[in-house]
Amino acid sequence: MPSLPRIITVDPTGNVARIVRAAIDLSEYLCRQVDVPTGEEAVDEMQLTQSNLLISALNLEDMRAFDLAEEARKIKEGVAIIILADEDDPEMDMDTQRDNGFVYLQRPLDFNQFGNVMFAGMKGEDIFAALHRQSAPAAQGTENMGPVPPIDVTKAQEIIDRLVSELFAMSILLIDRAGNVLLERGPSANYIDRNALTSALMSSMRTTIDMKDIVGGDATTLQFYDGDHRDVYTLSVGLHHMVCIAFDGEKGQREFGAVNRYGRKAAMDLIALLGAEAFFVRRTTTAPAQEEAVSEPPRRRRSGQTMMAPAVQVEEEQPLARAEGFEVDSSGNELEKVELEAISDDMFDASFLNDLDNLDLSSADDLFSLDNLGNVASGLKSQRTLSEEEAMQLGILGNNLDND
Repeated sequence: MPSLPRIITVDPTGNVARIVRAAIDLSEYLCRQVDVPTGEEAVDEMQLTQSNLLISALNLEDMRAFDLAEEARKIKEGVAIIILADEDDPEMDMDTQRDNGFVYLQRPLDFNQFGNVMFAGMKGEDIFAALHRQSAPAAQGTENMGPVPPIDVTKAQEIIDRLVSELFAMSILLIDRAGNVLLERGPSANYIDRNALTSALMSSMRTTIDMKDIVGGDATTLQFYDGDHRDVYTLSVGLHHMVCIAFDGEKGQREFGAVNRYGRKAAMDLIALLGAEAFFVRRTTTAPAQEEAVSEPPRRRRSGQTMMAPAVQVEEEQPLARAEGFEVDSSGNELEKVELEAISDDMFDASFLNDLDNLDLSSADDLFSLDNLGNVASGLKSQRTLSEEEAMQLGILGNNLDND
């Protein structure tokens, strides 16, 4: 049976250990994690365990993190190393990171990016490739996730108020995928910039939707953003809503256990309010806009209407020369042009129309008299008589006529 991957975290404050443990708990990935406060203890642990992954804070008490990374590579070639810097620490270009064999990330962390690198290091994969790993490119066109399912705000407020009392957070917000803040509860109103928060979390919501098919089932997320002034936890509520829990920057790190317990319970209660709509997405894709305007798309042809096709811009061509006296049909075939002579006056005498006013219309109904029609029919004489043989063929005379 293969041994579990080993992780060593190095940080005198313990913040790195908490971040790593939170990521492991969310993923339910099995590993062995050893947390030490100094670089010297990390070197000793590496010599004993030959760990797969070393995650260190930039600022250590006894040595520089860069020196620790060099010592770790001497002990185990190919060990994955991640160094976490603070927001105020200097940046580092990618070439320098590759040359020194470690990934350098600054806080606040992109939790998805950090998770990609960390799990790649645990599995012995290329951590630099994982650093730039992106989701598959979206198909051309704009994808619409459909309407956001409505939630009962009154009942949702009861759940959020209970969560405020359980966590003693500074502020708790309920937002939706469209960027609307549906609720904000807590002792400090406007504790966090609403617009900036919703704008930053829109991509996280989209990631949850995209990850649903990858992880299988109804995906849920819990993310932690560690800052100097504020600490923010986010919990997904289905695929269309999210709960944001804001703490003071010095307190939030110690609240992961409580958030994981009470926050998840509140998220499940909110999902119950939404029902099946919480995890249902109506994806539709619209074609990308064309650079040039086009005419109205083809419409269904009704009886008596002509199908309207989109206009296509083509280069103008000179009309084909046609022989005089010919026309062209719909297939492009030339037809001989036929000209009819006008009717001359001696061919048509219209003088009889002058006597229409003198006609006697009193006997017009006699034209439709059944008696008159019968007399006309009886006066008709056949132009030809049938022979006996023809009468028999027509069935007028029977075949046994001769027998009689």
